Amino acid sequence: TALLKSHVHGKADNAADFALTYGRSLSTAFKATRIMLEGEEFIVASFVDIGDQIWRQDVERIFLHDIMNTAAAVMGILEMAELHDEAARLPTDDTIMTESCRLARQWIGFLTEEILSYKTMMEADSGTLEPRASRFRLFDLIAQTAEAAEHLPCAKDRRIVSEYCDKDVLVTCDRTLLGTVLMNLVKNALEAVSQGDEVRVTCVCVAGTARIAVWNASVIPEAHQHHIFQRMFTTKRTGHGLGLYGSRLITERYLGGSIDCISGARTGTTFTIGLPITALVAKAPAA
Repeated sequence: TALLKSHVHGKADNAADFALTYGRSLSTAFKATRIMLEGEEFIVASFVDIGDQIWRQDVERIFLHDIMNTAAAVMGILEMAELHDEAARLPTDDTIMTESCRLARQWIGFLTEEILSYKTMMEADSGTLEPRASRFRLFDLIAQTAEAAEHLPCAKDRRIVSEYCDKDVLVTCDRTLLGTVLMNLVKNALEAVSQGDEVRVTCVCVAGTARIAVWNASVIPEAHQHHIFQRMFTTKRTGHGLGLYGSRLITERYLGGSIDCISGARTGTTFTIGLPITALVAKAPAA
């Protein structure tokens, strides 16, 4: 209707651009112009899918916002140490400087992980990611991820509990990519629960498959459960819909595994990664 009206009012020589959005599934740019051909008037119109463009713009905006917040936290820590040093007009208190340096390193670590995670997810989405498979003990990766997650800001006053059925399970895949996916699931679980609650990371072996489960007590609304792995879908006010979409993409396309989610009022929410078991670590014979 808007297009026809534009031509009725004589806007024949200019293209008309419209941005149309239907729900979360379709974003298009509509372009049309009027032409004369052998004395007859025609309207030539085209639709261009700009969903990728809009999504990437949103992701970049949110990502840069997160980066700025983390950088601001580091600057705040360093400024506090500097102010204390100037106020005392004495040699810097070693305890305060040590703690400030520790916090600064920690926040810089968060910043680095955020950048690497973003880079990995975007490469996976564009198909340019190049995985590097190696054989490693799954227990070690889970333990390291759980320990690292304890230092995240969202882990404050929350507990992470890890349980394993067998510490000698070996898998073959890109260790860094699996760590990125697992950390994303643990981080989401921590953000979903309240202070004093716990997040459980468990690993069980079933029929040649290692199943890594991340559980929390919160419930995903039923209306959202069928969309959580979709690109651009998010329930967070400042979310970008990249984490779970990217996690499934990486797990299925680059790790040769699977990822699923079950959520309910009685059971809470569990995200499960399934990976084929390569072998078990050879144990030394009993003396």
